[in-house]
Amino acid sequence: MKNRQSGIVVAYLLVAISLLSVVTLAYSKIARSSSLSQWNQDTKTALLDQVSLIRGRIIACATMYPSGDSVNHVRFPTTPTVALVSDLTCPGSPSTNTNLWSGTGGLPLPAMPSRFRPWTYTYVSGGTMSITTTAALGTSDSAAMGVLDAVASRIGSSATRSADQLVIKLMN
Repeated sequence: MKNRQSGIVVAYLLVAISLLSVVTLAYSKIARSSSLSQWNQDTKTALLDQVSLIRGRIIACATMYPSGDSVNHVRFPTTPTVALVSDLTCPGSPSTNTNLWSGTGGLPLPAMPSRFRPWTYTYVSGGTMSITTTAALGTSDSAAMGVLDAVASRIGSSATRSADQLVIKLMN
């Protein structure tokens, strides 16, 4: 009789362990989904904030120094025609350090969210300016692609996602 009772106790213990395993697995999936959702939201917000900051700094440069540089009278960063946003300079600034981010009145450019490459700036003669970021892992990173889609959707017609890149026209 004792063997039978101990067998029943062991069976109940195994059932309890199995149930605990199922609950733990379900909780871990929920937690993972929640943390990915939080990452998506945080990253989308960070990229949107950066776009606004970059656009604002470029406009502030043109507003503070409306005559632009003394040679070409260009008010917006134009050289080089493709550059990292972190390297942009304000052409009309009389300061020796004209960098938009570390020069006179500069605001620090926030670090890029993980899984994205730094913003690049493109200037096309005639005044078209855009910034571009790329998902570091390419199109195989579905979470990053989702964030790029969400940012493009939020910005509207001036933003385009193509493959693993997000291009945002600042002015044209």
